[in-house]
Amino acid sequence: MRVDGNDYSVDPRMIGRLVDVTATLTRVIVVCDGTAVADHDRCWATGAVITDPAHVMIAKGLRSQYSAAKRDRERAARAMPAQRIMFRDTSDYDVLFGVDFDPTTGEVF
Repeated sequence: MRVDGNDYSVDPRMIGRLVDVTATLTRVIVVCDGTAVADHDRCWATGAVITDPAHVMIAKGLRSQYSAAKRDRERAARAMPAQRIMFRDTSDYDVLFGVDFDPTTGEVF
């Protein structure tokens, strides 16, 4: 979350969600659905990055979960047998519908 030129970390589980940000003279607080998901001392410098170590750990766990899920999907895709495709001779439909014709002339009987 960027406030007055500084970046403040937010719980990474909130990515893509709408949040409310309150910046006071001393704090930057981010709230999502009534729960504080970030609370930092306000920095009056410019270009600073303020990170909560808990947010770093949560992000690390999420990356690990994502990587494991991706590996599982890839492993499952490799384990799936190749699908066999059956082709039917179109003359089977002629027999089914009682259509008979001379293949040399195309004449229907």
